Amino acid sequence: MKLNQIIPNPFDKTSKLSEIAKRAELLKEGLKFKNLFQKFIFLIILAVVLIFFNISPIVIGILVTTQLTLLIIHLVIKVKEFKAIKSIKTDKVGESYKKIIVTNEYFEWRKSVVSLIGNTITTLLLIVLFYNELTNFKHSILPQLPITDMFLIGVLIAWLLFNVLDFFIRLKRYKLVRNLKHSKNLAELDKNFLIIEKKIELLRMVPGAIGISVVLLFLEIPIWIPVIVLAVLAIFAWLTSIEIKRLNNVKFEENCVDKSVVKNLIKKTQAGEKVATSVFGIMKTAASFKEIFKPVGRAYLGTGKHQFPENTLVVTNKRLLLVQVPVAGGNKIIGDKNYVQENFFFNRGAIREEGAKLIKKGLNNLIKYTIEDVLYVNLKSFTLNQTKIIIEKQDGRKLGYVFMDKEFIEPLKKSLKTLLKTKFIEK
Repeated sequence: MKLNQIIPNPFDKTSKLSEIAKRAELLKEGLKFKNLFQKFIFLIILAVVLIFFNISPIVIGILVTTQLTLLIIHLVIKVKEFKAIKSIKTDKVGESYKKIIVTNEYFEWRKSVVSLIGNTITTLLLIVLFYNELTNFKHSILPQLPITDMFLIGVLIAWLLFNVLDFFIRLKRYKLVRNLKHSKNLAELDKNFLIIEKKIELLRMVPGAIGISVVLLFLEIPIWIPVIVLAVLAIFAWLTSIEIKRLNNVKFEENCVDKSVVKNLIKKTQAGEKVATSVFGIMKTAASFKEIFKPVGRAYLGTGKHQFPENTLVVTNKRLLLVQVPVAGGNKIIGDKNYVQENFFFNRGAIREEGAKLIKKGLNNLIKYTIEDVLYVNLKSFTLNQTKIIIEKQDGRKLGYVFMDKEFIEPLKKSLKTLLKTKFIEK
């Protein structure tokens, strides 16, 4: 598979979020092959170090052989996962996205099964057959530390229990993802998937807190240190639970816009108003130096909103309409995803399709999705500099936008030269 078929391309005017999600997953899985190679190199270095410390060749053989076998099995699983994700069709947005994340979680769970079996065998063999080798290694390498022989065995058992825990958490995670409620809205699925990730974070915090506390107490560290560690973990758990609650409360406007970001509500069209041209896929940008540092959106504890979600410019014979074509996520910020930016760079194909449908239904329908309009009588100038737009009103207020697709430049120039005459400035 060619690299340009995997890396998300912001210059692809037909791109859609489901296809981008697939490419991102393929890219992520492709990079994991590098991790497997790094683990192989680490195994070789580990074997050399153990030989240097005169560890029994049999012990080294068990460790290296078991871990090398795990690497090979993980490689086979990884190849199958890559092929499975590559075969997923992305024509149905919500269904495709769910298939991608379910497939990924399924193969991650399979890897945890293999790791659990391999590491269990390794640990039991080391404890049962090579107890003396382990204790001699501890005494020769770490003679000054207050570590007893039983503590060393306890570390091995704890490592084994960690693999058991990871297996059950992976299994729980896979079941939760598999049972995600179906939705045509990719953003809704993405939000619910993020909630699952946050819940798993909470689940991992409990054994982690217990394990850290036990180790610190065993090492005879002052009691206030583990207390502080537990307090910090408790704060993180509390903040995570708040994030989950806030995420659950997020509602996406699928067939309307967020009224809180509408600058001026339009109730009716102008007499004789008709659409002249349109630019699908615009995004708010700074119109002046002062606006560079002005935030366009805010988010905290997992959620927020973009204040300028307009993604389409519609030019009529009476005014400019700045429209929010309803696509995945709207003006919401969920986790580290700002959907206004996501849609601008990677979902312009959907903006075009849905925007064309809105215009076809007529202006009376289109104005329901308009965030702001500028009547030509209130317009001082319209500046077009390649793909950057500066709209200046008579009251001095400026609006800045950019678009990615150059095919819109000529139709826009042609319409504005006729409609605005001297108010239109080309740079």
